[in-house]
Amino acid sequence: MPDNIDPDLIETIAALVDSSKNQLDYLKALDPPVDTRLAESFISDLLTELMLFARTCALDFERLLDRVRDEVSTVPVGGARYTVGSPVTMTGAVARQSAAAGLPTRGVITGEYAPNGFYVRCLGGPRSFQLAEKYLTRGPAFQPLSIHQAVIEDPLTAEKALVDTTAQIQAAWMRGVRPNEKDLGDQRALTNVLASWNGMDAERVTQLVSSKVSEQVNRLVAAPADHPAQLAGEDAVLSLDQGVPPPERQQTGRDSPPGPALGPSGSPRTKGAT
Repeated sequence: MPDNIDPDLIETIAALVDSSKNQLDYLKALDPPVDTRLAESFISDLLTELMLFARTCALDFERLLDRVRDEVSTVPVGGARYTVGSPVTMTGAVARQSAAAGLPTRGVITGEYAPNGFYVRCLGGPRSFQLAEKYLTRGPAFQPLSIHQAVIEDPLTAEKALVDTTAQIQAAWMRGVRPNEKDLGDQRALTNVLASWNGMDAERVTQLVSSKVSEQVNRLVAAPADHPAQLAGEDAVLSLDQGVPPPERQQTGRDSPPGPALGPSGSPRTKGAT
């Protein structure tokens, strides 16, 4: 690049690029979407200015375009900018409606349903929902979190771990057993990391996952003590050395299982024990 380029010209082009980014964000967020002719006019004007700047700097504009084409060719087609697992933030009217309802405005791409549409899953949601790309922008990266059995690397895995851990804690309390201290620590850490990533407080995170936790607790409480769902808890992290005491079985005649009745500690009940 020549050394004698007018500094004022560089500042002007830099201002143009910043202004173009802002205008592009505005156009993408329009509802209904921007008219095609307006979009073409915007792109043509921007390319013209960049071409003139490249000429002033004695740069090969066509070579630069070829480089950009190569980079763009590596991006998936369709919704182009997003692949499964990409974190996204809602924009425009959809974001305003979600925020007004106290719902998350961030989520994760779980699939593609049209050339310009995606399936998005948000915290607490029972399933993914469809959303046009014009309502999406890239979301913040999720900071990996180490809990006592795993490293959590994305928001959806964090939500599942929070639901499983909280359900194990509640099921333990319901049986009169103190939960594992590591589980309690994991629950706090998972709640906080999800609150931070979603831009909401910890209490709201707890509210959003409460229905899933209740379903999980019901499954755990209904399962026999030696059932795999009880022991593993669908990826549960309750330590087996803490144990969940088997439920007491009352002698009811021929239908009663053989062997002595068990006390709360899992040991045979002795005569006269209460």
